[in-house]
Amino acid sequence: PREQAMAEFKARIAKYERVYRTIADDSLSYIKVMNLSSKIVCNKIHGRSQHRIVAFLMSLHVVERPVWLVRAGPVDSDPTHWSG
Repeated sequence: PREQAMAEFKARIAKYERVYRTIADDSLSYIKVMNLSSKIVCNKIHGRSQHRIVAFLMSLHVVERPVWLVRAGPVDSDPTHWSG
């Protein structure tokens, strides 16, 4: 399944490469996502929706990584001795 998924993903990228063109006009508003989100270039991004799209693209992770869930413990300086 993993090999099949990678093959389909690479085929999809090959299709995209045939139709996508690099934007060279800096007067346009654009977001460039390079190398599976390892680099994101933004130009003339204004407004709430555009900023939210950029934040979303920057938060995407396509590789495995650890996720840590932490629960706050007791705190001596807090009169109830709990934080959070």
